[in-house]
Amino acid sequence: MTMRNTSSNQASNVKSQTISWKSRCIVILLMILCLLVITYSSREFRADLLQWEAHYIQKSWTEREELPTTEELEKSQALYRKALEWLPNYPAYHDALAYLLRLEMLTTSDPIEYEVLARESISHNKAALKYRPIWPASYSQIVIVKSLLGEFDEEWYEYYRKAFELGPWDEVNLIQLAEAGIMYWPWLQKEYQEITITSILRVINYDRAHIAYLRKKMDTYVRTEEICALISENKLVLPLSGRQMPQSFCF
Repeated sequence: MTMRNTSSNQASNVKSQTISWKSRCIVILLMILCLLVITYSSREFRADLLQWEAHYIQKSWTEREELPTTEELEKSQALYRKALEWLPNYPAYHDALAYLLRLEMLTTSDPIEYEVLARESISHNKAALKYRPIWPASYSQIVIVKSLLGEFDEEWYEYYRKAFELGPWDEVNLIQLAEAGIMYWPWLQKEYQEITITSILRVINYDRAHIAYLRKKMDTYVRTEEICALISENKLVLPLSGRQMPQSFCF
């Protein structure tokens, strides 16, 4: 009887130890998981603070309706670079930095620096696309930079078409498609000219405040007469509303 009780007690102790060991493992795993969550949340919080600071600097020059100063660009870029140190795989920060680099391209007269800024801008957009491959504005931002470089190659056409397919009603994407199309207008095949015209119409349909910006781009690249003639000839109207194209756009 004593031996039976002893065996029973030993089995009970082994079972108890096994349960205790499993419980400890579960607790350890939960602690590790909580630590990972806290660490990531902390990194995300720090990156968000940097992003918001950069956002308010950008808001300042946007409200002035001017290009940013060199100091504003440098500070905004530094903030996004720091944010990417905390969250290197966050696509929105890559896209934002790519846009700031494009703006800096417009402020330099050094062709070597211009090229370096363009390549870095494109690399950040492509980094964003690795994690967010269906984001249309990343593609059209690359198209804009390639247009500024004069690189109207197969990738330009591929990204131009893809951006429109992925974001046919995305306002930022359409503005960038309209601008890129205006820049390369005389050499575009009909299919791509149609994308440009559709983008212009939809941009204006969103907000007529964009009229002055697009008209300035057409005048800069001497495209106004040809594009407006095409719009007039085809009696094109604004989508959704069916209203006529505002006269201030072409006249």
